[in-house]
Amino acid sequence: MNREPIRAELGSGSAHPPLICSQDIVRGVLCFILLFLSAVCQSSFFTAAGFFKATPDLLLCTVAALALTLGEKNGSICGIAAGVFSSALGGRGTLLLPVLYFFVGYILGLVGRKVFRRNILSWTVYMIPVTLFRSMISLGYVMYSENSVILPDVISGLLVPEALMTFFFSFIPYFASGIFLKIYRPARNGDAQTHDLT
Repeated sequence: MNREPIRAELGSGSAHPPLICSQDIVRGVLCFILLFLSAVCQSSFFTAAGFFKATPDLLLCTVAALALTLGEKNGSICGIAAGVFSSALGGRGTLLLPVLYFFVGYILGLVGRKVFRRNILSWTVYMIPVTLFRSMISLGYVMYSENSVILPDVISGLLVPEALMTFFFSFIPYFASGIFLKIYRPARNGDAQTHDLT
């Protein structure tokens, strides 16, 4: 009576991809550096410089630029990270800004992937509603915190300068994220699919 040998096939199962790869680490470090530099410039240089009438929201611009570069998932993660930086810095609208950062990261990443991809024209168009929503948060905070508000003075003295400064200086994170894309692209082109930060 012949008995067939029992074979133990070790390692025959399908290999699972690693949860975190080197590209994820490089991308996460570069995103952290861009967000950190934006937070430092926003809280130190523009706040200390007396010749600026308002402080641009560089964190918001950086989240928007990274969302257009990396997509909605990574853009929303960058928005959460920017919210942490914003809460640490304090300032106007601390409670609402993290929510704005998250939705800007997700929506711009989604719209940039399906509608208009990253270019200087689409960036200009996207930043107009982004700065308007940022000004609405500043207006809501002022009306909530101040007892008496003269709306024309708030608009001319705070909202318009803040929106113009944010829009004008938003091109710095845009070009900085373009450099980021050139650094990251050689590593990404070797993959069959783009990995997320999660």
